[in-house]
Amino acid sequence: MDGRLLGVDWTKNHRTLVLAISTTCHFCNESVPFFRTLGPAGKDVKMLAVLPQPATEARKYFSNAGVRVDDVRQVPLNTLGIRETPTLLLVNDAGVVTEVWAGKLEPSQETQVLATLEKPASGG
Repeated sequence: MDGRLLGVDWTKNHRTLVLAISTTCHFCNESVPFFRTLGPAGKDVKMLAVLPQPATEARKYFSNAGVRVDDVRQVPLNTLGIRETPTLLLVNDAGVVTEVWAGKLEPSQETQVLATLEKPASGG
């Protein structure tokens, strides 16, 4: 993933969970209760939402849904190589994607995401 495309300085974030969704995606809407659990899960994890919708619309969507995100960016998801929503990408401080979860997650996958976020970042 090209951080320059998003205007993100990965080195400042330690780890970043990129939440690639669309406000019009029914799987994304069904995943909102899970998204609410992500914010508090990782102490050293920043939450960055990327959506094709305007950032103002996206912020309102997250606010109404009760989902905490640190930043919102409007970007065509296909330019990031994302073909399915929702997609979660865990990016390290070097801008390297270390984990990818695509589509509406099963409960076991949600548990795996939370466990990954709760683990301290290795190295660096």
